[in-house]
Amino acid sequence: MLELIRLADTLKHVHQLPPPRGIESAEFDPFTGLARGIAAAPDLDIEDRRWLHGYLAELQGRWSGLPEGRSSCVIRGATRIDGVLTGEDDCATPLNSEPTTLGPPEWDLVPIAMAYWSFGWLNTTQYVTFCQTYGQDVARCGRFYLLRDIQEFAMTIAAIQPATRHPTQATRRLACIRGDIGPRPWPGWLPINR
Repeated sequence: MLELIRLADTLKHVHQLPPPRGIESAEFDPFTGLARGIAAAPDLDIEDRRWLHGYLAELQGRWSGLPEGRSSCVIRGATRIDGVLTGEDDCATPLNSEPTTLGPPEWDLVPIAMAYWSFGWLNTTQYVTFCQTYGQDVARCGRFYLLRDIQEFAMTIAAIQPATRHPTQATRRLACIRGDIGPRPWPGWLPINR
């Protein structure tokens, strides 16, 4: 539980940082590398590849109409949560140190909401504690569903990459985001590390 509290405190602090001065930041793009990831996946059949490209285009279209939310700020900007360690007490701790960028602060909160709502990696007490410590439940904001869908898509693409080669996870994740498995929480999603 302590790790979740630390993570919430850290993200709250990061999201309050002023934008870096003198550095021009690129516009946050949650889709960076996803099309390349689909193209590089060695084991996708034509139908799966076509579906993934179509779903990516749908997500990009939804992104262009991103609902109102908090102003852009400094964010961690990680595009996937497979680099999250869950220990014996189910605490989630980021393993990667990806560079920060400017973007919607909700982006950084969605992985924790997904750990609870989508995958069942956290229990209710843990999730509520995180939300109370941070000061917001991202699942109640209008941006949540789109940001969640993008991150679940990115996690699916991560599982089909030659560098990770997790065929069981790739099959399960693709079936979930396609709607073949049923409602969340989806059983069987496991963190993968590159």
